[in-house]
Amino acid sequence: MKLKKNASFYINQLIDLIAQPIVKAREQEKTPAFAQPEDEGFQDLPPDTDTSDDTQEPGLEVKKLDLSSRKLRFLPLEIQKFTQVEQLNLEQNHLNILMSEIGAFLHLKRLDLRGNELESLPQEIGSLQCLEWLCVQNNRLVELPNTIGQLHQLRWLWLNDNHLHSFPKGIVQLENLEWLNLQNNSLTKLPGEIEEMQGLIGLNLSGNRLKNVPTEIKQLRNLRELNLDSNQLTTLPKSIEQLQDLERLFLHHNYFSQSELEKIQNWLPHCNICF
Repeated sequence: MKLKKNASFYINQLIDLIAQPIVKAREQEKTPAFAQPEDEGFQDLPPDTDTSDDTQEPGLEVKKLDLSSRKLRFLPLEIQKFTQVEQLNLEQNHLNILMSEIGAFLHLKRLDLRGNELESLPQEIGSLQCLEWLCVQNNRLVELPNTIGQLHQLRWLWLNDNHLHSFPKGIVQLENLEWLNLQNNSLTKLPGEIEEMQGLIGLNLSGNRLKNVPTEIKQLRNLRELNLDSNQLTTLPKSIEQLQDLERLFLHHNYFSQSELEKIQNWLPHCNICF
């Protein structure tokens, strides 16, 4: 990788971007799908390299940036120099707003925003057409922009430990989404449109206020793990028996009667049901 001779100035402005961990999602079937994602080591940024190519933009070839745990309240302007970034780690800061400029990172594949103070995401988040992995857990989100539905390459989405009261509408448009974590929010119902999310493999809805599950859940034919722990459920729709690939179903801390649990077991004889 070659950087312009004075590239270190811009890199220093980004607070010593050195080897730090960025997270990645777990794909291994034998591990809890919604545990904390594993770490993926950042590569060290190379030292300055003399080059005769004075037209090279500083930071142009940098692919991974780590600004985690820096007490940032806003993104430094210098970050805009890194136009080719594919992985950006901003976890554990004090960000309460994500500037619209985030939409300029058109090559971004992984964005980690966990552990900040965000109440919303900008509309421009929908411009990140290459994004595959988005973690916004442990913030203060009360809503998501509908433009999140434009992230057609997104496969992993963590929205757990926020303040969402309704299921974000744009999410149902994410046809390639495989893992969705909405644990520990304040959801009271699921939309029937959830049937459109037929690529889902794992869905975590534990720690919400759900009183029922829509019959349309039957359309999630690829679902292997469904976590409904700690809700207000007394029954599940019979249509759930059509989820023949379901391997793990979590029903702890609800209000199911013994007879209802037995029915569910009969509907899903090959599923490991935990209650």
